[in-house]
Amino acid sequence: MSKSDCRWVNEEIERIRELRKQQGHTLTPLQEGMVAAIASWDPRFDPSSAEEFRAIQANVQSGRWEGSEEWRIGTWFNSSISKFVNDGKPRFVVTVRCDGQSLACECPTLNGAYAYMRLYENIIVEQFYSVGPPWRLSEISCK
Repeated sequence: MSKSDCRWVNEEIERIRELRKQQGHTLTPLQEGMVAAIASWDPRFDPSSAEEFRAIQANVQSGRWEGSEEWRIGTWFNSSISKFVNDGKPRFVVTVRCDGQSLACECPTLNGAYAYMRLYENIIVEQFYSVGPPWRLSEISCK
């Protein structure tokens, strides 16, 4: 990440921190990490994200984009963004499936749908490397 990219990410964290402060909330370290991650994938500042976003944008206009990405040997994301109209306004449904998990949401904009898709993919990766996948027996529990 270049210095200008870092500046953009830091500015975005500060912007969100101030918005949340006005609402009486303080960002936790995890929340700041989520803001930083989303900012680092912003297609306006990240060339690979811009290229991916343009491809998604072109396909979603006809109703649906689907993509698969192998992020570790034999482990794939199956992601999709679908467009529909509700009360005359476009809406976008994001779904990310991987390793027995499915994360999904509905967004009012394609930009938001793209941000959530990337966030969900990265949550799955970070979860895998920190606490493990949900199908694996582990010591993690809510006691």
